[in-house]
This record gives sequence, structure tokens and C-alpha cells, in this order.
Amino acid sequence: MWISAGPWTGGIGAGSPLAHVEGALGGIHLPGRGLPGPRRHAACLAAGPLPAIEGGKLLLNRGASLLWAILVAEGRRPEPDRDFARRNLQKTALALGDALLIAFGRRQTAYTGRDQRLRDLAKAEPEVAGLDILEPYETALVFKFRPDSLPQRPPGPETCWQMAGRWAAVWLCLEGRRLGR
Repeated sequence: MWISAGPWTGGIGAGSPLAHVEGALGGIHLPGRGLPGPRRHAACLAAGPLPAIEGGKLLLNRGASLLWAILVAEGRRPEPDRDFARRNLQKTALALGDALLIAFGRRQTAYTGRDQRLRDLAKAEPEVAGLDILEPYETALVFKFRPDSLPQRPPGPETCWQMAGRWAAVWLCLEGRRLGR
């Protein structure tokens, strides 16, 4: 079992509950000792297709950040930084397309060409074509590489809620696919 006593773990000892988790997961990487256990194969796994469930996990993660952005846009929570709502809105738009690409087995690691893959998917799958995510996805790709190319103003609540509607439609599409409906 690999146990790390590094400063980031607080010196986990063998009797700690976290030590059990670390052992079950194959240990923690100790700098200078290479990758332990199953993690040495992680780079090879990343190159292959991801399981479809990863698309749903991505959506849940980004849905949580979108909810926070909605609360900020509505003035119900303080903005953690000046660009928080705008950045999370774009990350959600990117996640909508990426989740579909993952679920339909068309994901690729490189961002270049993902928009074309999504357009091709929309042509091939009528359920994807009706989701109205192509334009927001393309805008989010531009934002990812050039955040300064889009307006600097934070999105209003209406814009955030529109994205939430798209999020829900993509979620239902993925769940329908997962359940065979």
C-alpha cells in the first residue's frame, strides 16, 4: 500500500480511514517514485472511448456550477470573482456538447474539430439535432481559447435559465439513451 505523508495529506498514517481509501484505490503517487498501481495505465485509458456514464457525470458537475452562476446572476449569492457567472455559463455550454460526444462515442481529446463532430452527430441523431446547443457550444469553444473575445459583462438570470433549460434537455437525452428509451 502506498501511503503519502506529504504536506497535502496532513501526514495520513496507516490507521487513518483515508489510508484505507488510498489503499483501495491503489495508493497515492509519491513524487519521484513513478505511478503506483493501476494509475500507470491511466494515460492509455484516456486515449480510448470514455464510458457513456462519464457524459452524465460531466453534466452533473457543470450543472452544479451553473446553479451557482444562476444564484450569482440573481443576486442571491456573492460573486466569487468578477468573471464567475460568465465563465461558468460558457463551461456549461461546452459540457453540453462534450457530454453528448462522450455518450455517443464521438469524443476526442483535442478541442479542434469537436464542433464539427457535434454538428455531424446532430445530423446523424435527430434527438441531438433538436437540442439547440450547437451555437452555444461553438461560442464556448471560442471562449475557452479567447475569453477576451466575448463581451465582458456578466450574463443575466434569463440567459442562465436558458442554459439551464438546455442542460435539462441534454440530461434527459442522455438518460433516455442510457435507459434505452
